[in-house]
Amino acid sequence: MFRIFLIKVQKFDYEKKDLNVPFSQKRSTIGVLSRMVTNAIFLSHALREKVIVRIAIEEPVPHIIQIQTDKIRYLGPDERSFASIILKAERKIMEQKNESIIDRWFQPNPGLFAKITNDWLIDLDSYLNEPIGLIQFNYDLPINDGLSQESNGFSLRDFEEKINNFQDLFKSNIFIFNFTNEDTKWFEPSLALNTTFHHIKIPKILNPPKLVGIINIILDKRK
Repeated sequence: MFRIFLIKVQKFDYEKKDLNVPFSQKRSTIGVLSRMVTNAIFLSHALREKVIVRIAIEEPVPHIIQIQTDKIRYLGPDERSFASIILKAERKIMEQKNESIIDRWFQPNPGLFAKITNDWLIDLDSYLNEPIGLIQFNYDLPINDGLSQESNGFSLRDFEEKINNFQDLFKSNIFIFNFTNEDTKWFEPSLALNTTFHHIKIPKILNPPKLVGIINIILDKRK
């Protein structure tokens, strides 16, 4: 069974030089996303099996970038490596946006796939078994990278039980991290009817990279 993490953002507005600016807001944003991807796909010194990370970007043209663990090449577990190949993908998207490539996938980097589309879940059907559970977490960027001791009643034990319940109810789960203001109806035309949407309320002080790691730990225990 594939694990699918979908990260939805408004846009990438950083440049290569921003990676060298300490405490830069732009660097903070790409840093959070980099750690989310790292926690999703890396297991010790190897890559997890059957994990897909799809980044959906709304501006300046709607497009998606996809990392699949059995295909990706030349991606290290550090922020600069991730930020560099994303910049490369964004440049290719801008170069190709008015050409016929708009209707098909292409590879800006070996094993890194991109496509111009506003259907954020397009072509995921081949990795999924029905029934499908869409589980969404909402955040505002930039995110404080620290983790407060306050949790507003959030319980990791309850969260683990909820994720396990989803695994029992649905043959496939897609974990969605929404960093935009778009409402929760954006996914409706994308998949078959046998799809159920769930929103899990997470305290903002539980940062997304840590949450991705927690989800993987929970799912690893079920193997």
